[in-house]
Amino acid sequence: MSIIHILDRQSDQIIDDITEKYILDNVHERSLKDYRETFEFVTFGDMRFSQHLEKRNKIIIPKEDDGYQEFVISETEKVHEDEILEVTVFADASYLELKKASVIEPQTFTEYTASMGVSRALRDTPWQAGIIESTGYRTITFEKHTNPYDFLKRIAKEFDLELNFRVEIDGNRIIGRYVDLVERIGTWHGVEVEFGKNLKGIRRTENTDDVVTALIGLGPERE
Repeated sequence: MSIIHILDRQSDQIIDDITEKYILDNVHERSLKDYRETFEFVTFGDMRFSQHLEKRNKIIIPKEDDGYQEFVISETEKVHEDEILEVTVFADASYLELKKASVIEPQTFTEYTASMGVSRALRDTPWQAGIIESTGYRTITFEKHTNPYDFLKRIAKEFDLELNFRVEIDGNRIIGRYVDLVERIGTWHGVEVEFGKNLKGIRRTENTDDVVTALIGLGPERE
């Protein structure tokens, strides 16, 4: 990782940078199966930028292909040893917050294109449709309440495409957040991960401090 931009959670402006020489370690993990994406890095805890590494602030890192990826800091750990203060930052992809963006009621979308589906899912959110590699039509029925994130996953499944989330920056601020639907993001190399063989260890971190911003009560109509 060559650089990490720190973003103010209110203004979408880049307020500081962490250059390569201050990044002691970093791990970027992404699952194409469930689109779970995390970023973890270790840096110094007594630098100018350290004050901004707090929960709910955002960071931006370059994507491997094009554009940038945005993450929300979920947890930090500080370790003071041998007069050196280090901080480990755990962050989740910002697009996961689409789960709590709004509630989409049960309904049927008739003769929808992938582009129409993505645009509908992202209505009233900071995200917008990007590159859509499909021109076909589908009729899609949601029998239960859903959210923009699960709506997007359903669209991707119906059209047999993969979701790609990216942000674009200009100068010191984000100018756009985009959701692409493309034919393939990763490449299958025919390698199966097996513990004790090509997987040396597993570390699991849980954070149950989730924020719920809205609830819809569902029950018998007479009640």
